[in-house]
Amino acid sequence: MQGPPSSGGNRLDEVDPPRGPGPAPTGAYQWAGRGDLRLASRPMRVTRIYTGDDGQSHFEDLEVPLGSGSNRLSELVPLTGVMFRHTAAGSTLDYHPAPRRQFVVTLTGRVEVGCADGTSRIFGPGDVMLADDITGQGHTSVQLGDEERTSLFLVLGEGVDVSAWRPAAGSP
Repeated sequence: MQGPPSSGGNRLDEVDPPRGPGPAPTGAYQWAGRGDLRLASRPMRVTRIYTGDDGQSHFEDLEVPLGSGSNRLSELVPLTGVMFRHTAAGSTLDYHPAPRRQFVVTLTGRVEVGCADGTSRIFGPGDVMLADDITGQGHTSVQLGDEERTSLFLVLGEGVDVSAWRPAAGSP
């Protein structure tokens, strides 16, 4: 049985679309019409940046395993803390390793993260990066556009293993 719509017309499976310029969030959400986002059937994705055997940072795409049903949850990921960050428009950081293993969740704004091999990724609202390059040369960060960026840093607990998040060979 469905209850009455809220004053905003949203139910638990509907959220307001992002405001302002920039692309729609990626990851587990997709545009479903009528201006709302709905949980997609595709996996929730995390981009991991890690230090390779060459001492350089590299990107790896991960898929967080989710349970079944309409409210699909992952297993609990132990965290030791949360930090909130505000970054001014136009900010840049030269090569730096991550200070600790942490998820970086972009809430507003966009950032381009680069590696020494010339690869880069752009992260916007709703994107999740696992900063796991705590040794080596590290990565660069360049704020894009004229919008300030807000983000959450979710510090991983000791020994958290994400190797099961690597997609099976041949999966989309």
